[in-house]
Amino acid sequence: MGEPESSTREDASVCFLPKQSVYEALANKGPLGLELVRHLAVLCERTGARFAGVVEKLVIARVAELLLELHEMNGVASERRLMVRLELKRDELATMIGTTTETFVRELKKLEKAGVIAIQRRSVHILDVEALRDMASVPERENPP
Repeated sequence: MGEPESSTREDASVCFLPKQSVYEALANKGPLGLELVRHLAVLCERTGARFAGVVEKLVIARVAELLLELHEMNGVASERRLMVRLELKRDELATMIGTTTETFVRELKKLEKAGVIAIQRRSVHILDVEALRDMASVPERENPP
């Protein structure tokens, strides 16, 4: 078997610690073991925060893209805005983009708060088409080389 291949999105340093050394440090060297656990907790927290940010961006991009697609399929232009009739239930719309109903609704509310859309009963008015297009163009993930 060859070595596993991996890549990172930014420059990174990798350190390998043998499992036995980590166990010994935790068991025999109180302050060192405690510091190691603290350091790992900080790394986990940072990684979790970074991952959460990526996930939110991806969902909002998918919501924006869905709204634009729905407008193309059955939208109506009125005054200076575009209107999308929501003929499907919110849980069905969420399923279409691979997210939960709660997340879908939360992202819609973020778009509304930002002034990009206005929600009225069973319709969405697109107030800023360019902003919505910009959000929809966020790539889901970069393909590794």
